[in-house]
Amino acid sequence: ETYLYFVSLVSLYFLVTAIGMVLFQLMNKWIGDPGGSIWSEFSKQYRDGAIRGGIASMIVFLPFYLFHWLKIGVEVNRNPFRHGSKIRARWLHVTVFFAVLVLMFDLVALVTGIMNGELSGRPIAKIAIVFVLAAAVIAYHVFLLVQDRKVIAGQGAAITDSLFFRAVFAAFLVVSVGVVAGLGLANAGTPVTASQMRNDDRRLTDLRQVQLALELYADDNQQAYPDAIGALATTGPSGRKYMGKLPKDPKTGLDYEYRRTGAGGYELCANFETDKSQDEQPYYSYQSDDIYRHGKGRACMAGGAPPPGRIFQPGDNPFAPAPVPSAARSTARRH
Repeated sequence: ETYLYFVSLVSLYFLVTAIGMVLFQLMNKWIGDPGGSIWSEFSKQYRDGAIRGGIASMIVFLPFYLFHWLKIGVEVNRNPFRHGSKIRARWLHVTVFFAVLVLMFDLVALVTGIMNGELSGRPIAKIAIVFVLAAAVIAYHVFLLVQDRKVIAGQGAAITDSLFFRAVFAAFLVVSVGVVAGLGLANAGTPVTASQMRNDDRRLTDLRQVQLALELYADDNQQAYPDAIGALATTGPSGRKYMGKLPKDPKTGLDYEYRRTGAGGYELCANFETDKSQDEQPYYSYQSDDIYRHGKGRACMAGGAPPPGRIFQPGDNPFAPAPVPSAARSTARRH
């Protein structure tokens, strides 16, 4: 009996936390934060990862909770004297206690935010989420305690013992979790999207490494770039090896496309699976705008000038599918 209540209630704690985590991150996306632009890309990556982590927790803990909760219901229905079990009463009271604590801290956060002038939508929405989740847990478990006392006092059977109640509660919980998970996937992307984004991040890292190796090669060869990318795996006149192993596309396993363009320049190309052409400047300062922003499909980056390491202005994007007009470029630089 102790095992059933322990696993059931611990699963409920983690399930409610996961639901709150997903809803929190959805609020982060739906309700803007005027002061968070500098960390926007970092926030986006963290947000999407937190949503997927929350959905994974819901997928794991919901079946655990329902199985043990239904098992407890069957045992109590079979043996009504279990309504008076000290173990049952203890665990139900512990759950209500912790939920009340969460509710109290939530109200403290609300009052503190109001006193500090934080009246924007995002913190209010998060406080409301915590309030609703905690209040729902309290209401359900207080209802169970009331039904237990009804049975102990000989005032009839508990509503919670009926098959109809258990079926409706289980259906409501599954539908609620499904809606939250569906909203999370719609906003953070499916596992396929996550895999594509991870592949594109790898491509960006690989192209940056190749670009740096090309500059090292040019330093050793009178500012001339190699005819083929394979030359980067060799040892130069200075005795240094530009790259230990040439990176390959994470999906196809093929070399990245490289060619010399004349006049001391070169071009690096990759086939990207996602579109980041409209994304904001990434939060890492070393990853400049040209290497980050790209469209979906084949995109090429001109090399040689400006050199790697320069922080590009918003208009300088060699990954852009078409040249940026000079007027628009100068306007972007002024901003």
